[in-house]
Amino acid sequence: MKRETDLARLIRDQASELRIENPDAPPDDMQAIAAIVGDARVVGLGEPTHGTREVVQLRRRITSHLVQNLGFRLVGIEADWSGCLAINDFVVDGVGSPEAALAGQGYWMWQTDEMLGFITWLRDHNAGLPRTKRVQLFGFDAGRADSTTHVLSTRLERLSAPAELCKSGSFDAIRAMNPWSPPDNGDADRVEKQIADIKTWLADRRHEQAIHATSTDRWQAMQCAIVLEQINSRRTAPTPTSHYAIRDRAMAMNVERHLDDAGKTAKTVIWAHNGHITRDSLMLDDNSIATMGRNLSARYQAGYLPIGFTIGYGRFLAYTGTETRSPKLKAVEIDPPPTDSLDYSLMTDKDASAVLLDLRTCGEPLRGWLSSPLVTRWAGAGFTTASDMETPIVPTAGYDALISVKRSTPAHLLPSAGHCD
Repeated sequence: MKRETDLARLIRDQASELRIENPDAPPDDMQAIAAIVGDARVVGLGEPTHGTREVVQLRRRITSHLVQNLGFRLVGIEADWSGCLAINDFVVDGVGSPEAALAGQGYWMWQTDEMLGFITWLRDHNAGLPRTKRVQLFGFDAGRADSTTHVLSTRLERLSAPAELCKSGSFDAIRAMNPWSPPDNGDADRVEKQIADIKTWLADRRHEQAIHATSTDRWQAMQCAIVLEQINSRRTAPTPTSHYAIRDRAMAMNVERHLDDAGKTAKTVIWAHNGHITRDSLMLDDNSIATMGRNLSARYQAGYLPIGFTIGYGRFLAYTGTETRSPKLKAVEIDPPPTDSLDYSLMTDKDASAVLLDLRTCGEPLRGWLSSPLVTRWAGAGFTTASDMETPIVPTAGYDALISVKRSTPAHLLPSAGHCD
């Protein structure tokens, strides 16, 4: 295949153009998305960085189309579960301010004008609907023990839990857990036993008659206990790759639990990094590690549909600096990708700001090329150099479709997220 001619022509012939700039643009370009989604119950929308404005804008357009036209009523984001309860209260019932709700979940990547616009749209959409048909938003990560412990203690109080489960000071060790820091000797075992006791009590249906409690209180209390159990497992992981596997399995479990609670026909869109929604784990140099996407694919089979994103060049927000105790959030800039990379090849349409490629329908020789190891560029919360972003993936093994955003610009931070250089 002549790389600069045949490959570019094949991609251009099979890709569909997507509009970015206006979230409320006419939805005709979304028909290609709807055709790809089909009957899927779980649609994963990835991201190559946490701080690209155009990715959030496209996620919003795609998600709103799936909500309005394909019956999706759950939206999950890669954020702490307990920290997203206030966001859901705003989205479903209009409780509180959206800015405060976004600030409360704690992660800068969700404290942006783009995310504010999205949850405001969700609230406006929900306002005219019966409560049972309103879209809900949930976090599926297990990261903040402090806020999760607070929610758990309030729910146990409503459920009239026995004093030995929630006496003063009994949650200190649980509240202090950090998923990224190993525990003190013996601390993990004590926490595990305490959480197990709480789960056992919550599972006993004889305690359902608390005067001020609801079924939601019990469900949320159990979810808190599960999340805290997941945080405890993360901090005891022996290696970085096992930590990745534990975290991704936890995120998949939390998505599954929300879907199970919503019913057999419920559908969800989940927003997470490319490295989590993918079915493949080549980027970890250990394909035995199960990503969130692989776990969800095992549960839902063809009902799980991951869509990865790439960017060409431009700027995005990320932490910089080698000192982990004092990272700086900056708008970093990258040049166009290497000419032999996946990202470069997807930028073949000079006029389109974004294109969508259905990997399942690509014919040969394009499919053969997409089924081989190719280089893409990813950044998590941190950034060092553009070359360090280079990540090997097999596109068809990880995703059902790819969206290429030609030019990245930084997400717009809300004042609550702090200063960006």
